[in-house]
Amino acid sequence: MTLAISGLAIGLAGAFVLTRLIRKPAVWGTSDGPSNSRGNSVLLAFIALLASYIPAPRAARIDPMVSLRCD
Repeated sequence: MTLAISGLAIGLAGAFVLTRLIRKPAVWGTSDGPSNSRGNSVLLAFIALLASYIPAPRAARIDPMVSLRCD
């Protein structure tokens, strides 16, 4: 999650800078609002949490010695 949150922070900062530089409205409307960025950030954070939580129980059931012997 640390990697996902740092990526979100860098992405939000980059999006903020680029929208200030471009200032051209998109074809489908404006995406300048902070609620749009906030909603996308929450969605991406939820997806990253889900992607790391789903394989965690399976990884916790495997014996570490068995896993080390396989490599």
